[in-house]
Amino acid sequence: MKKKDHVKQKFLSFIIIGIIILLSACTLVGPQKKSPSGSTNVSRKIGFEERKAEDLLKNSISIPYPDGKIFTPTALSNDGIAYGEAVDQGHEDQNYLASMNIHTKEFQKIKDVEKTSNLTHVAVSYVDHDIVIFEEYDQLNQTGIYYLWKIKDASLTTLIDRRPIGTVPVTQVARSNQKLFINYEVGDSLYQIEEFDLETGSHQTIESENSSFPNVFKDYLYYVQIDNTALTTKIVAYSLSDGQKKVIDQTKDDQCYYVDLLTNGHNLLYLVANNKDASFTFENKNHKKIFSTSQAETSIYRNIYLTYMGERRSEERVKSQYYLWDLKHQIHYLYDHGPILLSDKGILWIQFKKKDSEIPKGEIYRNENSVMRYQEW
Repeated sequence: MKKKDHVKQKFLSFIIIGIIILLSACTLVGPQKKSPSGSTNVSRKIGFEERKAEDLLKNSISIPYPDGKIFTPTALSNDGIAYGEAVDQGHEDQNYLASMNIHTKEFQKIKDVEKTSNLTHVAVSYVDHDIVIFEEYDQLNQTGIYYLWKIKDASLTTLIDRRPIGTVPVTQVARSNQKLFINYEVGDSLYQIEEFDLETGSHQTIESENSSFPNVFKDYLYYVQIDNTALTTKIVAYSLSDGQKKVIDQTKDDQCYYVDLLTNGHNLLYLVANNKDASFTFENKNHKKIFSTSQAETSIYRNIYLTYMGERRSEERVKSQYYLWDLKHQIHYLYDHGPILLSDKGILWIQFKKKDSEIPKGEIYRNENSVMRYQEW
């Protein structure tokens, strides 16, 4: 394997598989930026107080799953509406995109999945107050379709039709007013960013190089670009006003990579990795390291909270381990239940009713095994 192909494959293993293992020190190149050094996995050593998650989540309300449905929430809007894949019990061969209003308990089927094989599923890429972007993907035939669902008028539009996809497609979406920025695989493990205009229906490619993690922050679209020739990753800022691009940071060699960007609308977080550990840093505070961890997947940053899936804290833990951090008050909440979803206004979390080892694989989202819990800030 050629070196550049090896680097490309290595980088994509971070963003597709999600095994994000970050370094204790790597070289960053940017305007008056310095790299952090040293790492720790212990909260008290980095100035974070450890508390039980119950201290934060004690006022959460319980929301049972809809009768006769198996609903897997994967996205949460600021309106308190959860979106995800669902099936009717007894008809598990037909899955569909659904929503559930946490406040009214109203459950709604949005669209049946076009079953081109028994490995066709639906994944929600983006939600807000008036649109949902989701994908139907067929893992067997490696095809996929992106849809735009407009909530108010219940209209459905196809954004991107059939295309080659990887076994586990990774799609990310950012929005600025009437512009959508979709990062998706266009073939041969190459991810590009396209801009879609919700008013005119037009679209154009704004980044043809291998890229990922688009985030709209202030007046720019930020994203990570991988350069397989120079063996570097770069943080690119794309001006929303004039379309000009500038590189604001980059790694210097193939020993570390930018593997995630996150924003809550007020701060921009970097995640940078090698084969040792993981470091979250603030972009606007001269790369001030917040903390390091051995693994961070499917990260979400909303309001003052950060959550991700990481290394199991106990040998008794069977299901995936989720983490919850308050970055403003520097609190690490010790959390031992199921997946966490965040919005700007609240948190949806899955409370286990049994020990996680007693819940059969694939049966978390059943009323006998867990319950949805919701709390607004």
